[in-house]
Amino acid sequence: MNENTAVLISKHIEILAKRPGMFIESDIHMANIAIHFEGYIQALFDTNKIQERHIWLYWVSLKFKLFSTKWSWEKMIVNSCGSEKESIEILPKLISEFLSEIKESGEKGIINAYDNHCAKNNT
Repeated sequence: MNENTAVLISKHIEILAKRPGMFIESDIHMANIAIHFEGYIQALFDTNKIQERHIWLYWVSLKFKLFSTKWSWEKMIVNSCGSEKESIEILPKLISEFLSEIKESGEKGIINAYDNHCAKNNT
């Protein structure tokens, strides 16, 4: 992921967390924010701005140590934060950590860490 893409993601999530009503018409819940964000990530993937479609899910799984297929990334964050409101508010911080890790180890580094954990723990 190049620096421009990282900046786009970071700015978009910052605005989304501050003013979710600009992007989501219905109730403002993490599930609806996730739908919007998944569409955004899909667009980045479709235009070759990111190489791995599920990189965010892998990173969130590693961050919160939740690897079951019953956990979506938004449920992991809500569960860890304790509320929908806190989950939305913390998104920019999480995205910043995620982008820093990509800058340090690359998308492949996150994928390898995720795969190694899953192989080691049979998850």
